[in-house]
Amino acid sequence: MKKAVDVTRDYGLIAIITSTGLMDKRTNNILEKIENKVAFLGGVRMPTDAFKQIAGTQVTTDMLFFQKNMRGDLDTFGDAFMPASQYPLDRRVWLNTYFISQPQQVLGSIQIQNYHGATLTVVDKGDFLDELPAALGRILPAQYLYPVDSGKVEIESDKLADTTLPDKIRKLPLFEYGYANGIIYFNGIDGIVKDGKPEQFTYYTDESTNEYVGTSESASREEDYRKQTDNGQKRIYDNYVSAKPNKRGKYAGCIKHVVFYYTNYSAKETSILKSYIDLRDTYQKLINLQLSPKYGKNRAEYDIQFRSLLQRMNDVYDHFVANFGSINLSKNTKLFREDKKAALVESLENHILDPKTGKQVYIKSQAFKQATVRPNRVIKKVDSAIDALLSSVSEARGVDFTYMKTIYPGHSKQEITDQLADHIIIDPQKYNETGKTEYITKEDFLSGDVVTKRDVLKELIENNDFAANWQHYLELIEKVLPKRLTIADISFHIGSPWIPDKIISNFLLDNFFDPNKTFNDSITGSKDQDLIVHTPKGRAIAEQPFAELVYSVECSTKANKFRFRIERNGQALAGYDNPITIFNYLLQSKQPTITMITGYDKNDKPIREVDETSTAMLRDLERKLEAKFADYITNNAAWSKELEDTYNNKNNRIVNKKYDGSRLHINGLAKGYHLRPYQKNAVQRIIEDKRALLAHEVGTGKTLTMISAGFKLKDLGLINKPMFVVPTNLVSQFSQDILKFYPTKNVLVTTAEDFSTKNRKRFLARIISGEYDAVVIGHSQFEKIPVSVEAQHNFIQDRLNSLENSIASLKDKGESISVKQLERNKKALSNKIKRLSIKNQDNFLTFEELGVDFLFVDEAHNYKNIAPATSLGRIKGINSQTSKRAMDMLMKIRLLQNKYDFGHVVFATGTPVSNTISELWTMMNYI
Repeated sequence: MKKAVDVTRDYGLIAIITSTGLMDKRTNNILEKIENKVAFLGGVRMPTDAFKQIAGTQVTTDMLFFQKNMRGDLDTFGDAFMPASQYPLDRRVWLNTYFISQPQQVLGSIQIQNYHGATLTVVDKGDFLDELPAALGRILPAQYLYPVDSGKVEIESDKLADTTLPDKIRKLPLFEYGYANGIIYFNGIDGIVKDGKPEQFTYYTDESTNEYVGTSESASREEDYRKQTDNGQKRIYDNYVSAKPNKRGKYAGCIKHVVFYYTNYSAKETSILKSYIDLRDTYQKLINLQLSPKYGKNRAEYDIQFRSLLQRMNDVYDHFVANFGSINLSKNTKLFREDKKAALVESLENHILDPKTGKQVYIKSQAFKQATVRPNRVIKKVDSAIDALLSSVSEARGVDFTYMKTIYPGHSKQEITDQLADHIIIDPQKYNETGKTEYITKEDFLSGDVVTKRDVLKELIENNDFAANWQHYLELIEKVLPKRLTIADISFHIGSPWIPDKIISNFLLDNFFDPNKTFNDSITGSKDQDLIVHTPKGRAIAEQPFAELVYSVECSTKANKFRFRIERNGQALAGYDNPITIFNYLLQSKQPTITMITGYDKNDKPIREVDETSTAMLRDLERKLEAKFADYITNNAAWSKELEDTYNNKNNRIVNKKYDGSRLHINGLAKGYHLRPYQKNAVQRIIEDKRALLAHEVGTGKTLTMISAGFKLKDLGLINKPMFVVPTNLVSQFSQDILKFYPTKNVLVTTAEDFSTKNRKRFLARIISGEYDAVVIGHSQFEKIPVSVEAQHNFIQDRLNSLENSIASLKDKGESISVKQLERNKKALSNKIKRLSIKNQDNFLTFEELGVDFLFVDEAHNYKNIAPATSLGRIKGINSQTSKRAMDMLMKIRLLQNKYDFGHVVFATGTPVSNTISELWTMMNYI
């Protein structure tokens, strides 16, 4: 958006279709940066399925109109540039003020989905296209428009204009080395650098006078620095100055300075780089040859070229090894690691253990012996309607008749529909809501909430609707309805929120109420009386019936046979002296922990500790009550049937979708490698859902699944810059695996040195400026990428609000121990917010600005240490604190999810659950 504004002439128009994130974003919103450059003429918020038919995607979108306004003299909807506001009807959701003040520009009904707190969506009421012209008519008219010449605007880069550079060097791609006339060149962030080996020189100055104190470098390094830079006057490309003085060592109390400068390559280093460049370029030519669509068809002609290039690559490699050792030796890789194709060249070697010495050695890969690259496949034609459908689905298009007619020529939409038969279904819910006929796949139709689909079909049949063969669809859906569960199959307890209130009420009446022992007449004794009330904190026994039941238990010979209570030293404990109180806790899914005073602190405040004996007694009484409740239901046929009906109607209605990746094709996969059926299905799932947990066992190919999904999404244009976050010690291996599987891809690999304080800014700038198919980064380096202060503040504040709700609930239970733990967590979060408020925004690029739009996290179990916000008190196996690493990951994932419709993240781990089942909740909560 910013770039569009920058290249548009004054008073020029800018129209954009985008997700709601641009307008509703709470932090680091681009609108703040362009407010003084444009007028906002207005916009339209469209329903989620506005582009489903042509783009195969369902996401709420905005159509926005701006006019360049450098003079500030145009009419504008200024509230669009104000910070997003909380939606009045649901304060969990944030909405741009423009759409709050102009609700008629939202074409559909706003609905809130309870996903990651709350998500705003717009649902078409059936008249979206009819309302669109009127909504566009309410846009402010553009002013001062005038014709301009239509000549092509060409922007010539400095490097192309520099005639002092050799011709082939002027065309050198970004972040690549080249050589001409025996001189090494590198095209980096600062432009093309001649014979410039990056070096650094460290020195120290007095904190108060800023005078030079000394250096920790060798005399030869200092001499080189002064010679190459003319005492700091030239060939310097960056500087780093520490914010605080050194705390220890020879230069304690001094300010550290690091100067980054260019020195000349030695003769040997020049030779190494020249050989590297020759090897890189030869391998690239070999890859390009294999990518040719003609390769494999005219083998005689291409085999000659292939064998010639293959022999050339072997010769260059052999020369390199003979003179400089293996490519992957650190003394070599440190010279060319800045080259964007370094990982590709490094993948030409396989590392094995020498059986004699046990040391790691490098050998040639298969790329030196045979063709390893498959030509890109472009689907131009298929032979059947089902193949056309499978291709459409695998390309993330859904049921796209326009696309299917293109690859299955000579067939009309009706002919394709007839041939596909039950493979595509008219969406009954969409038709029932809007009257529109839209097709979905059979797999989509027979999955999800199939019970609701059945009910909709029955309604259409009863209404004598003949738009489709609804009876046939009903027969299909009834075949996949979940098997009815019986009371023996259903796990339930007193706090199960789906159990009808009348079952709870009758259990209390039959077991604890004596009509002859009453004192407030709040219980009539009728089996139809409802004793339960519902509050924002859950359901509980109503106040007056609660007192009546307690009285009955205390006074009645009928009821006091269940007079469970907790005693300490022969005395009943207040709050635990009656089964009704304990039952009420269970009804609210509360499990209190009993404490006792063990002493007093220096301020005479009581010191409380857990009373393990009394708490164990309470757990035992809870089990007895639960057993009594279960027997009451299972021994009563009417209650058993009602519980079965309720559970099946509310919870037993979902069928998981089966993903079919059998027709999936991913360009670039090297010969000799293929995806197994389950890997293809996993990739297909990621394409359709944009999120997944790959919890496959170790050795089942999660790496290939992840990188295949990332490259397929990029090929489809659904993402732009995927980032693979892997264990730091596996970064090099992972990147080489990528290029072993996909040698044509452009991969940026990070190192620990890239993320040192002095190098971080330049490296992050490289992530932004480069066109990469993948960015591979280690866990520890990923943590060093900062999130904007504003985004951190909002994220922490949201967690603080959640904690406060849990604390309030625990206080109601008297859970002082659990409250203290949450209070400590709350204090820690509050302190973080205070630190953020006084912290200056550093000048490093933030995660939001890198352009990363999809995260693949390998070995994701390293991020399990998260404390969920819960009102259940102390529960074994649930973390009470969140690690800094996990907090950082969750924050970045939420930023992506808020921007990209709550997807764009994949976790992979062979051990999703290693200690307790709560870890599975943690994994799923991330994605």
